[in-house]
Amino acid sequence: MNAVDNAMAAQAWLTLQEGQRRRKELRHHAAVWMWRGLAVLLLLGSWQIAADRSWINPFFSSSPYAVFLYLQSALSSAEFWSHVGITLLEAGISFVVGSVAAILLGFFLAQNRVARDATRPLLIIMNSMPRVALAPLLIIWFGLGVGSKIAVGISLTFFVVLNGTLVGVDSTDPDHRLLSRQLGLTARETFYKVVLPSSVVSIFAALNLGLVYGFLGVVVAEMLASPKGLGYLIQYNAGLLRTDAVLAIVIFLALLVTAIVYLLDRLEAHLLRWRRP
Repeated sequence: MNAVDNAMAAQAWLTLQEGQRRRKELRHHAAVWMWRGLAVLLLLGSWQIAADRSWINPFFSSSPYAVFLYLQSALSSAEFWSHVGITLLEAGISFVVGSVAAILLGFFLAQNRVARDATRPLLIIMNSMPRVALAPLLIIWFGLGVGSKIAVGISLTFFVVLNGTLVGVDSTDPDHRLLSRQLGLTARETFYKVVLPSSVVSIFAALNLGLVYGFLGVVVAEMLASPKGLGYLIQYNAGLLRTDAVLAIVIFLALLVTAIVYLLDRLEAHLLRWRRP
């Protein structure tokens, strides 16, 4: 009976601790969202008051209300969503192709020291090139269509994810590698069971940054030469001096990328659920 009582007491204690942990997390999230909301309200309120009282020139800086009116009109327009769809398609292809290629190359270079040392100077030179400045050349090479925007996006995404992959592989605990060899694991088994799991955090951090840079490259390419896309809308409205429209599209784009990054974070949390206490 004592063993049964002790087990029940331990289970009750664990249940109590879990409940306290969950309540603490809820309080933490509530406080975080409260401060976020207050910061946004303070920013928008100050901006609107400054515009209403002519502390700033609304023609050049617009106002939250004007931005809201444009967004309200744009979100109900099928034409606006067609531009969003084009940018999402270009950025999505850029991100997937650039990330997959970078991760595969990163794993290969991490396992092949000769290849890594041989290609390092070339990769540094290519990474040092201002790819956004090369966007006009990429547009000439790949045309005015979707291809040139994807090329610019891939060029920005690839090196960010490649560096993150190499850092993640290099950060694998040497003791874990040694222990895996002593346990008789093959190189392939060591990679899948030791190296890959320890690299996930670094790779996802690079993916988050690569996603942002990929969108940046696509939008810049659209601004330079494109008949459609959010970058085109930004450039078009900037030419008309519609600061409300430009700010609205930029804010919408920022919220869109933030939502996608959040989904990546959820995927990372799912893959790393085994690390939870």
